[in-house]
Parts: sequence; structure tokens; C-alpha cells
Amino acid sequence: NETIRLTMFLGFFSIWLTIVPAIVRFPLLLKKLPEGGSGSWLTSGALFAVLILLLVLHYDAVTDNVMKVEKMAQMQEWDNVIHEQEKLQSGNIVIQYYYNLALSEKGELCSRMFFAPQTSGAYALTLSRSDEQASRAMYFYYAIGLTGEAHHLAYESMVQHGYNPENIKMLIRTELINGHYKIAERYLNVLEKTLYYRRWAEKYKKMLYNSGLVTGDPELGREINLLPARDFFVVSDDFRNVENLLKDNTDNRIAFEYMIARMLLEKDIVEVGSQLGKFRDLGYESIPRHVEEAIVALVNATGKFPDMGGFAISKETDQRFLKYFSEMKSFRGDRKLIEKGMSRTERNTFWFYQQFGRMHTDFQETLPADNSIYGS
Repeated sequence: NETIRLTMFLGFFSIWLTIVPAIVRFPLLLKKLPEGGSGSWLTSGALFAVLILLLVLHYDAVTDNVMKVEKMAQMQEWDNVIHEQEKLQSGNIVIQYYYNLALSEKGELCSRMFFAPQTSGAYALTLSRSDEQASRAMYFYYAIGLTGEAHHLAYESMVQHGYNPENIKMLIRTELINGHYKIAERYLNVLEKTLYYRRWAEKYKKMLYNSGLVTGDPELGREINLLPARDFFVVSDDFRNVENLLKDNTDNRIAFEYMIARMLLEKDIVEVGSQLGKFRDLGYESIPRHVEEAIVALVNATGKFPDMGGFAISKETDQRFLKYFSEMKSFRGDRKLIEKGMSRTERNTFWFYQQFGRMHTDFQETLPADNSIYGS
């Protein structure tokens, strides 16, 4: 994986920096060329050229993109994460994970998730809590309101790998949310000594021993509202964790969107249809774009509308489906031509994912014989 490869290369580079001065310093190792002579310069130049060659040979565009997107996510530059992935159209699961996280933070997970590849299916909604991915997975738990698990993963990361700005920042946030000000102060003192994170630490240090400032902060206050009313054991199945969280905090809109996103990625359109009534309860003024597309697919497969919870399919979705169906017909059912020739607008739909995406269900490759299945 990219982390191991990067660690190996950085280790090799460190060793190279250590031994090169010794090689140049001792002429006996360099055919007894006099110190400071042209041989030393040639050897140094040759070794430098070898380093450049190794850098070129070991360059991995995917790793570079992962590190770039991860840095944006750590800085909470959500718009940049979204823009970058929609430009890259990467199939890497880590990039897809940060893309979905960014969409969730912007409230667009169920209306924009298919604007970029979802080749990892539901696995890209939450990464495993393995040693390698724990420092990334903690952001998912923090986002949905399971700050206890986010704290646990950040602490484990600190124990195993030492102080890291990201695990310290997560520990500070979660300790402030839990009202553990003395512990938060200890971590803030560490971060305050750094040049790059000093200003960040100063902002949160003002919240120490002041619960009003914590609850009034846009980010921390939101997280407090997402917390479950009671503690429960976090299990290995993150989708069960989301369901348990929603049972305990029915107003958790972020967890709800993650649940709907999982259903969409698993193409469980029947279950998506059964959840429509909850959108109104959570304050939605309209059904998110991809959920509407899933309902169209459900009606097309079953011939019946689910209980729409007072909502109606928008005319924009109606027109988009007609255009999608028209393009499908123009390729005469040739899957390869459809995948290659369909425009980006039609590819950015649940319908395209349903037919050509990673997961499969019984409701697959079904299109109406003519026109829209729900009328004008």
C-alpha cells in the first residue's frame, strides 16, 4: 500500500543522506581520489543523479493525489476536496472516502455523491479501524457524532505512533466536547509550542473551562447536538453503529444521510423508498437528487409509487431521466458504447451507477418502454 511504500522510500532517502557525506569524505572508497578533487564532485553529482532517478522511478501519482486530498480534508477545505475528486475521478478508496466525508460536511452527500466514481461501493463511506486506516477512519466517527470512538482512535494513534498534529487536534476537540478541560489543556500546550498550529491552539484555548464557548462554537456545538443520548458499544459493522446512533438521536441528519448513502451504494432502492417519510421530519424541503433518482428506479421496477411523505418528484429529475433514457436508446444496448460514450451529465446519476456500478441487486438494467414512468 501507499503508506508502506512511502515509509520505505523515506527510510532509504534518510540513509542516503547519512552515508553520502561519508563516501565523499573518504577518498579511499572512491578510488583514492584526492579530497576536494574533481572525482569527489563527479561522485557527488553521480549520486545526486541516482537520487533524482530514484525519485522519478518511485513517484506514484495515486499516492501523490491521496496525500493532497488528505491534506485538504485535514484543513477542512471541503470545497477543495470535492473539486479535486470531481476533477480526478479517482477510483482510490481513500480519496473516495474523503470525497464522501466532504459532501457530508457540506450537506450534499445524497445529492452529489455520483458526480465522482463510487467504485468502492459502501466501503468508501467509512474505512476500517485497522492500524493503517484508524487515523483516517476517526473523521467519519467525529462527523456523525460518535466522538467517543473518534477519541479512542486518536488516542490509539498517539500511543502507537507518537504525537501527530491530527491526532492531537482530534483529542482536543473531543475532550472539549466532553468537558475534560484539564486534559484538553495539556494537549493544547503541546500544540501551542508549534509554529504552524499555534494559532489553531490559541483559538481552542479560549474555550477552556467555558462550556458556553464550546457549545457556541459552530463546529463543536454541532457535534454536541449529534451525540447519542446514551452510550452504546461501537461494533465492527459501522452501518449498525449508524442505525444505533439514529435510534438514540433521531434528529441526527448527518447519520441519516450516511444511512441513505449506504442504501444507494448497495442499490437497495426498496429500503430507500421506505425512508421517504423521515426526510420531512428532519426538515428537508425537497428530496435529495440521488434519492429522487432511486425512487424513479423503484417505480420503474415495481410499477408503484412508495409513500412519498408529502414530496413529489421534481420536473428536473423527470427531464433528466428522459434524457438519460434517450441516450441509452441511442447506443442500442451496447454496454461498452454506453460506458464510453454517455455524457458526464448522465453518468452523474444513480441510474448509471445502478446499471454499471460495483454492487448489484435484483433491480438492475430495467428501463421503461417509453417516456417518463411517472408522467409530466
